[in-house]
Amino acid sequence: MSEGAAAAAAAAAAALDDADSIGEYSGSLDSDSSEEPADEPHLKYERMGSDLALLLAAEPATCLCVHPKLVLVGTGLGRVHVFDHLGNRVRPARQPHTLCVNEISADEAGEHVASCSDDGTVCVHGLYSRDNSHSLTFDAPVKTVVLDPQYSRPGTGRRFAVGDSRVVLHEKTFLTRLRATTIHEGDGTVQALSWRGPLLAWASNGGVRVYHTELKRVISLIRCDVGERPANHRCHLFWRDPRRLLVGWRRCVQMAVVREPRDAEARASGVGTHMEITHIFRTEFLVCGLAGCGDELVLLTQSETGGSGPRPRPQVRVIRPLPEDYEELSTDELTVRGFQNFSSNQYRLDCLADEGTFFVLAPSDVIVARPRDTDDHIEWLLEHHRFEEALRELQAAGPAVRRHCLQDVGRKYLDSLLQEEQYETAASLCHTIFGRNRTLWEEEVYRFAALRQLKAISGYLPRGDFHLDSTVYEMVLYNFMRTDQAEFLRLVREWSPSLYHCDAVVNAALEQLLHDADNPCLLQALGLLYTHQCRHDKALAIYLKLGHPGVFDLVTKHELHAAVADRAAALARVDEARTVELLTERPEESPPERVVAELTALPAVLYRYLWRLYQRHRHLSGKYHDRLVELSAEYERGRLMELLRASGEYSLQRALHVCQTRMLIPETVYLLGRTGATREALQLIMNQLADIKQAIAFCKEHDDSDLWDDLINYCLDQPVMVKELLLNIGTHVDPRRLIRRIEDGLAIPGLRDALVQILHDYKVQVDLQDGCRRILVSDRFQLHARLQRCGARAVPVGAAAACCVCGGGLLHRDPAKAADLVTFYCRHAFHRVCLPAARPGACIVCRNEPRGRLR
Repeated sequence: MSEGAAAAAAAAAAALDDADSIGEYSGSLDSDSSEEPADEPHLKYERMGSDLALLLAAEPATCLCVHPKLVLVGTGLGRVHVFDHLGNRVRPARQPHTLCVNEISADEAGEHVASCSDDGTVCVHGLYSRDNSHSLTFDAPVKTVVLDPQYSRPGTGRRFAVGDSRVVLHEKTFLTRLRATTIHEGDGTVQALSWRGPLLAWASNGGVRVYHTELKRVISLIRCDVGERPANHRCHLFWRDPRRLLVGWRRCVQMAVVREPRDAEARASGVGTHMEITHIFRTEFLVCGLAGCGDELVLLTQSETGGSGPRPRPQVRVIRPLPEDYEELSTDELTVRGFQNFSSNQYRLDCLADEGTFFVLAPSDVIVARPRDTDDHIEWLLEHHRFEEALRELQAAGPAVRRHCLQDVGRKYLDSLLQEEQYETAASLCHTIFGRNRTLWEEEVYRFAALRQLKAISGYLPRGDFHLDSTVYEMVLYNFMRTDQAEFLRLVREWSPSLYHCDAVVNAALEQLLHDADNPCLLQALGLLYTHQCRHDKALAIYLKLGHPGVFDLVTKHELHAAVADRAAALARVDEARTVELLTERPEESPPERVVAELTALPAVLYRYLWRLYQRHRHLSGKYHDRLVELSAEYERGRLMELLRASGEYSLQRALHVCQTRMLIPETVYLLGRTGATREALQLIMNQLADIKQAIAFCKEHDDSDLWDDLINYCLDQPVMVKELLLNIGTHVDPRRLIRRIEDGLAIPGLRDALVQILHDYKVQVDLQDGCRRILVSDRFQLHARLQRCGARAVPVGAAAACCVCGGGLLHRDPAKAADLVTFYCRHAFHRVCLPAARPGACIVCRNEPRGRLR
């Protein structure tokens, strides 16, 4: 064992003494740091355990090669070990070398492995067969070796490259012999080799060269500052894809890409193919390994120390490269066992690019870094008490989340909200978190009850087809019954009675009313509960006691019209208009007799009721018209005349007495007219109203000659009224009756116009009479002409027609048998000789004369 390997082994053993475990690696961040990171890390870490951990406890690891199937580890004792990705040994260890293994390489198929050592040996062996296995010995330590990715495929030449002070390409030839071709030398020790597709890259003191195996020439040299590539610091190469190469050397990172000429012929010949550096940047830390992760880079780094004291922890940095700089996205310090004793050259980084998995090798540890999935993201959010975001991410991810469930994350969020006394927010999330889990729901309700916050959660309790045990709802109702009666009422309104036992809640409410008998909320809630129990009479009594407008909905919904007839007065005190509509809606169930008796003490309401009954059910209101007349005269005189004119079911004398008592002149005049006291009515109009126009209208309505004479006599000494008579009397009374009685010399204003109006009215009457005469004459002549046309119109007689008297045929082919015929417009036909001589022009059938008389 070399001196460096022995030191590494001692450091690894010392580190294991202090290790807590070799299982899951949880210390992805510096455990000594007291500050929590502001940003979420990009990667998660896990220490490989099992057989690999036992191996590293016994001997230090020096190199690592990762394949999708295998993990190959070289140790300081010259052994090569094969593990799966969980650290379980899958093949026995081999010891192809006597000194520490410097490099391990596997082909793309994972069937062959190459390793090299400081003892100058290179070993290529098959994992599953001995074919194409080789063992070579060189005169100097071999620092690196790489297999052609297609090594296991027949016809590829079974190539591999070895780097000591030269780069030698070995290729299988005829008869299984190896042909060695030196493709580069004279540039110091070759520190790293990397092969992807047709391109082979290596690093030496002169820089990084890229060799095209098909063109068989070096296509590019990537130089680095001399200060960044000392001999004691390894260079790290990584192909992101067959065209892009990453180079990391001390504190410098470069990215290069293959450029080919645009000309097809030149491209086919390879002339002009070269590597172009697209990004280059320098860092403040040592690069111990690098790999690609999408558009980002993953660097294994170590801070540089100037002294000989303990070395710092290695870091995994995720960066985004810029043309001449980089953006650091995350930095995680790894707590590697014995990190204080390890230099940057003792760390290795390899990856499975397709899986995004990175393997960090230290002499005493192998740590696996993977991209954080949704579960990790949720875990980080929970650790940082960002519960709302965690719940939102969990809901969005759906089945992709495996380690967390909605209930667990939700309970943590609820615990946080309750601790912060955000009870309403916590309650609103219960449906989302608990769904249809009855047990979790009930546990949470009892938690809220213990915190005296049932009011917060009561509005979110399930109440549909999924619901909780009835005791939960009853507990909430009992609580509010004692502490918050308004909330108790709200819940009774909103909750279905199927959620709880109504009888129990009613009994509790009655008991509570013993201590607070007039509490309106309790009474109203009790009324609702009685309704749920179909005890509508009790509910109605409570609503009426409270004067609550909900009583009308109760009556309508449950058809309690018969029950309110005797409670009309109490109902009217709640809402008169709705009471009237309700009581007249079904008079067969709310008999008017009972309603009128109940409303007698409330005459204004009684009036509105009787009037509405008259409008909706006139046949039922007749016997109350006398009362309605009185009430109309009292409360709404404007409708009284309408009633008096439309109804004939009231007492004229009582109505007249009411109107006379209240001095309702127009109504009194109308009633006097109906009783035949027209002269008294006319006197009332002229004496009380002094309204000549109404008097004239009254006389026109009754069309009584004596009444006209009374009106004329009353107006003779009043010129203004005489004028009105002259203007309006002409169409009903001979105006000469008025004119002859006017005293000579009486000055009548507007007399000329009045006389003109009389003449005009007379002319209008004459014209109307003449027009009517003309119309009658015209109609007469038109109808007479029509009669003549109808009389001259032929009447058809069919061949089968028979005489209505004798029954013989009317038409004959033999002229000798033909006889005169008579037909009428009623279509009856006769032989002339069969008709009676007395009335030859009349149809005896239509006159219903017996036919026997014709004989």
